[in-house]
Amino acid sequence: MNEIVYIGADPGFRMDGVSFVSVLAIKYTDLTSMGKVRRNIVFTSKRGVIALKMSHVEIKSDKIYCIGQVTSRYLNEIYGRTCIIPKRENSEGLAELLCENEKEVQIIASDHVSPKLVSKLRECGVEVLMTTAYELLENRDVDYSPIKESRSILVGSSRSFEIIMEKDSSLIKGKDLYAIGEPTRKTMERYGVEPKATFGTPNIRNILSKIKSEKDLSQE
Repeated sequence: MNEIVYIGADPGFRMDGVSFVSVLAIKYTDLTSMGKVRRNIVFTSKRGVIALKMSHVEIKSDKIYCIGQVTSRYLNEIYGRTCIIPKRENSEGLAELLCENEKEVQIIASDHVSPKLVSKLRECGVEVLMTTAYELLENRDVDYSPIKESRSILVGSSRSFEIIMEKDSSLIKGKDLYAIGEPTRKTMERYGVEPKATFGTPNIRNILSKIKSEKDLSQE
């Protein structure tokens, strides 16, 4: 029995002692017509980088911003480019960094990009060009049984939690719940659920390792 379950889009890796319930499916957008990107780019996830590469889009931007280390690593591995990362690796930190340094940016993101990020940028006078690189869709072909057998659940996004609640709210009863990001925490609280902890930096592998370590220590 795996004691920890991750709920969200498939993160692209596996870990001993963890089950992955992929309630979200990724549908990448065909961006071939873009050809090249010359504006300063903002990536809010690794999937934005992947989407550009899948469509053979060239990056000619002088500066590139990434929301965190994972996205930065993908950019370097796929395009051989480096990017600027905010001290706080989340939407709020990214918005502050961009407001301080840019007048216009092109955001490469999903169809569920943080509205607070966009509104903050526009409030501080940054011109925003949005590019929807991929869509987050509900995955209808999901095995929910690992949740029933788990003790701890890491929720990757607001939409992921909403799907679980719509499917069967009893699945999470009596579990230790963890949230990635403040938006996820706030969504959980709207449903009357208080997460045991909220992680601001969306490094799924590191977060799962921390939760596993906590469980290992509790069993000693």
